[in-house]
Amino acid sequence: MHPQIAGATSAAASSTTAPPVPTATLPPAQLESGSGLEEAFAVCHDGWGRMNGGLLRKTSTVQVPYVRLRVPPYDKHLVLVRDVYTEIYAWLCKKMEEMRSLERSAAVHLVVSGKSSIIPYLQAALLEQSRPVFYHVLGSDKVVLYNGTASAVWTKPAFANLTPYPPVVCLVDAKGTSCASESQDIWENRNVLYVLAASHQQAPHKALEKTHGDTYYWTLPCAGKEEVENILLLRRLLEVSTTKEITVTTEFFRLSDHLYPTAGLSGGAAYDASRTGIRFRDFNNYHQASKLRSSAHAKEYLEELHPQASLEIDIGGDCFYVKPGDYFTPLEIHHLLGPSFRLCLDTQTKKGANPGDELRSFIKLSSFPLRHYIDLFSGAAFDPADEPGGHHLFSYEMPHRSQPSGGHPSSARVMPTRFLWAALRERLTDLTL
Repeated sequence: MHPQIAGATSAAASSTTAPPVPTATLPPAQLESGSGLEEAFAVCHDGWGRMNGGLLRKTSTVQVPYVRLRVPPYDKHLVLVRDVYTEIYAWLCKKMEEMRSLERSAAVHLVVSGKSSIIPYLQAALLEQSRPVFYHVLGSDKVVLYNGTASAVWTKPAFANLTPYPPVVCLVDAKGTSCASESQDIWENRNVLYVLAASHQQAPHKALEKTHGDTYYWTLPCAGKEEVENILLLRRLLEVSTTKEITVTTEFFRLSDHLYPTAGLSGGAAYDASRTGIRFRDFNNYHQASKLRSSAHAKEYLEELHPQASLEIDIGGDCFYVKPGDYFTPLEIHHLLGPSFRLCLDTQTKKGANPGDELRSFIKLSSFPLRHYIDLFSGAAFDPADEPGGHHLFSYEMPHRSQPSGGHPSSARVMPTRFLWAALRERLTDLTL
């Protein structure tokens, strides 16, 4: 995405030079498989305990937290501290204290579905508290101990033989890899709390069922409009800072002290499926569809996107307005196609001469078969097949009831926007004529 951020910013530019951002650039120190934890911790201890967060002052009364620490493989990523991340961190700390009281606790597993940036956030917050943090990528044969300046490496079999005390955290990233082939022994370590960032389709449910210890599932909410705005603001100020046109100041912030979002310190509201959206496998879908068409959120957004010079999109008996331009803006994508960080922030979708046709092509509306309607409303998920567009955009996974849930995921699939609902109506009309 972008190079390192120079720091959190104040509302106005200042002439004060920003302190450097803590980074991890040294190659890992290779330890023998028989090396103990004390030796490994000694290798890494120098980098523990420093503040790894930054604050962007959005207004005179509102600040936005983000992760300053840059640790591979996330050193090119800009990480907003979502409000839900602070809930997960608080839950994790409480669970770690429970494990500590047992001295030889069975492994605990937390599968987080929705955004892999939870990993660099937890890494940065835990290192502030001088807690050892291990990291593993599914499919690799290594487990790494990071700290911000150096690291130690184990093979998977060597790590599986460790029993650390006090308990430690092992962050596991699926990175688009299926977990089915991952050996069960890596999930068995006593006194280890595993946090796995993976979709419910990727998670190794069968392997986790066979392990000793509890397994929890936390489905993250989708991207809120305010969260997307805050990331865009961070990116915009980053671009300004790297051009050296002005000097951006910084304010250090301790992530691990930020446990409860407030009106003045927040990453922004996440997408709220209770306000708008059609929840599949619900017998009251037609009532929910009317909620989509008349939601306050949709009205507010239409007012924002209805300038005098605007482009109109007619689809399925509904109409939408977008600003002129070569590409859809991130907020237009959020309003029309749904609350996806990747879709809004990292995908450029052309408007062309007919923006409605461009969107129809992007979601592959003309190839949506009649049988998909049954699959969709029964709650089935469509395989994205590593493509930015397609039929999977009609169905978003959302948290259902309180999180985390024990034993199995608690989630629901939702169609989040009026545009997608209108597109389905148009396609169904074409299929039944």
